[in-house]
Amino acid sequence: MVLSATKSTTKIQSLSSLAIPVDFSDALWPADLSSSDSPLYFQPTTLASKFAMNNASQTPIRETTFLSKAFSGAMHPTRIIPFYYRATGYADESDVTITTLVTANRFKVFRQLVERYQGPISVTIHIPFPAQASLASLPLTHPSVVALQRLHTLYTSSSQFSTYVDVHLALSPFAASAHPDRGHDGEGGDDGEGEGEGEGGRQFNVWRNVARLFARTEFVMMLDVDFAVCTDWRGAVRDAIRRTEATYVMGPRGDHAEDSKQIDLGSAELVRRLREGHAALVVPAFEYMKQEDGVNQINFPTNKEELLHLTRASPPVLTLFHAAWTPGHNSTDYARYYSIPPGSGEVYKVTQYQSAYEPYVIISKRVTWCDERFTGYGANKAACLFEMYLGGVSFYVLADHFLIHQSHTYEEEARREELIPLSALRTSTYYIPAHAHNPNTSLAPHPLLIYHGVFRHTPSISASKIESHLTDIGVVVPHWRYTMYRQSHFHSTTHELLAIASGRARLLFGGEGNPDGMKLEVQKGDVMLLPAGVAHRLLEDLGGEGGAFQMVGCYPVGAKQWDMCYGDGRSGENDKEIRRRIISLPWFDRDPVYGDEGPAIHI
Repeated sequence: MVLSATKSTTKIQSLSSLAIPVDFSDALWPADLSSSDSPLYFQPTTLASKFAMNNASQTPIRETTFLSKAFSGAMHPTRIIPFYYRATGYADESDVTITTLVTANRFKVFRQLVERYQGPISVTIHIPFPAQASLASLPLTHPSVVALQRLHTLYTSSSQFSTYVDVHLALSPFAASAHPDRGHDGEGGDDGEGEGEGEGGRQFNVWRNVARLFARTEFVMMLDVDFAVCTDWRGAVRDAIRRTEATYVMGPRGDHAEDSKQIDLGSAELVRRLREGHAALVVPAFEYMKQEDGVNQINFPTNKEELLHLTRASPPVLTLFHAAWTPGHNSTDYARYYSIPPGSGEVYKVTQYQSAYEPYVIISKRVTWCDERFTGYGANKAACLFEMYLGGVSFYVLADHFLIHQSHTYEEEARREELIPLSALRTSTYYIPAHAHNPNTSLAPHPLLIYHGVFRHTPSISASKIESHLTDIGVVVPHWRYTMYRQSHFHSTTHELLAIASGRARLLFGGEGNPDGMKLEVQKGDVMLLPAGVAHRLLEDLGGEGGAFQMVGCYPVGAKQWDMCYGDGRSGENDKEIRRRIISLPWFDRDPVYGDEGPAIHI
């Protein structure tokens, strides 16, 4: 189904000022949601024509069959509807399309992105939708219908949408229903349509692939919707591509761009590699130190000279994006970026790639597609980019350009809804003496700390939401999801935070046979903060809410890789060295769960 928005206004209207719900008699409103029954046609090859094998001039395949294969890695049932709204503007093949993904709670920032970019955008919008249901069978007040009505209101609120934006729908039942009584103006509110109850509600890599596949230009920028386009990297890249079009010849050549320490964006070799899917252009990302400074895009810098002034202020006003999570963006080499004067036109190669690197990149559509098995928060984008890197893509940083993350209130509001207020939090602390070769809490003044039910017992709480919250606080970094080992062990290189995402369990702390050890029962929503040296193991998985016992394992920002010590006197475990490592570890100056206040600071 393809809709072309003909009712649009030049003036931007408030989402809350338009009628909701829209009338089903509206000519733009579909009677149902389904892919087209029309077949797609593939032309015969020149060879087939030469030997008179083209008895059928075109070979058909149904759109539904094509889409089911194209996104076979998605969790099913998932319905993909390409070009639910199709832009009327012309898209030049050498232009750069922003590809992004949007949920209904981010309509406001999406509109700001459209207004600021004023270029081609291909967006996948996820709408939770009941399995086996048709739109006509749902009442007007159904959350899925309301979400579609809000999308219709958004798209017709500005002519810029109908000019620049292609909208593709992803419909799946893997999420809670929306809250129809709040957040309808798109100005924030809860976590958008109640998504995230199940991991399948956030099939980020599927959505990325949809937006890229249906982009109408050869080059795309993989961008999160809540980033402001501050400099004209689109124009710079487009001009470089057009200048080299006349001399472009596809095929293998010497990789001069690889060896050059200083590269110009207009380098024919670099543009060739970009065209052929062997290069990705990184636009460095920044964020404001204070959330309130990053709300209004009007105040954002628009050139590198202004940016450097704000990063070098005392104290800094801007810093690199997610500075607390160094593996995410440090490969960009911000020190080198700062050292290059504005207006240089320079491009430099990323030389220290790490698997967690997740920059915002301009690429050819020919590069490796994102692995659709990743769902929920954590590693989905990084895995996509890492696969590109392993496939031979080199990354180059545009030294004159940048993006800035826009602050928004809905994350804080959602966090307050999901987290027990600090004043109501119940905690328990346990000092456990050394036993056998297990130091426990004997080497530091800090006890084993349990946050009871810190994440509210609501169906929407999931491992992905816990990871997102802890990442936003920025004290610890989520590393894994798993149960607890049944063999008693401890860590000497780092403290450890374990947040329970599902189930219940009985655990042993202190080591086997320790008369002062603790047997504790914990459940979904609890968080455990273990000082280095505290022995722990699983006694019994009790199941319960959310299924089997699963934790999110986290370690302090900048901590060394965790080790495994068993405290049983085995060879290789030097008690003196273990003691030295534990004593040298600093404690937290901010609480891993609450930030500037919280029990970890005061114990």
